[in-house]
Amino acid sequence: VFVYSGMIWERRGIWQMLNLIKMLKENNFDIKFNLIGSFASENLKQSVLNFISENNLNEIVKIHGRKPIDETLKIINQSHVGLALLENIENYRESLSSKIFDYMSQGLPYLVSDFPIYDEYAVEANTGITVNYDDINEIFDKTVSLISNPEQMKTLGKNGFYKTRSEWNWESQENRLFELYDKILSKV
Repeated sequence: VFVYSGMIWERRGIWQMLNLIKMLKENNFDIKFNLIGSFASENLKQSVLNFISENNLNEIVKIHGRKPIDETLKIINQSHVGLALLENIENYRESLSSKIFDYMSQGLPYLVSDFPIYDEYAVEANTGITVNYDDINEIFDKTVSLISNPEQMKTLGKNGFYKTRSEWNWESQENRLFELYDKILSKV
């Protein structure tokens, strides 16, 4: 079971995700896809619904719409792999996607765009798999490799869960934030 949580938009990989799901179905993988969030436009929503219908994905893709965080985390917790496929634009290259932390907090491995900012979080910490957003074949191959290796999925999920409990959480960053506030306020 795959999951995506966030604004549903072309630049946030909706077509990569849907094509990945289509390819997995065509290769006889037994999959589901939870899509959580609001659509960027009604036109996009209609295009997505048409794609789902035209490719016989109605029984595979579940569109949940926007949900409160507790319901979102419950759906994530019932999934197996998180998706964070972001287009290669400056804003996404230079900032961390909060959805990967939601996935990790629930013990899910995830696929994320291969931007340098994710080297520490996905690659070095061994919590997720990086993929080239523009190469659907690479995304497919790395996904198949991941879901075909339950031990790797378990390891990535455990590592992410541990990291979000021990280091990558608001409590661990509180002192740094207060120090920043003190530094800014001292200059006022």
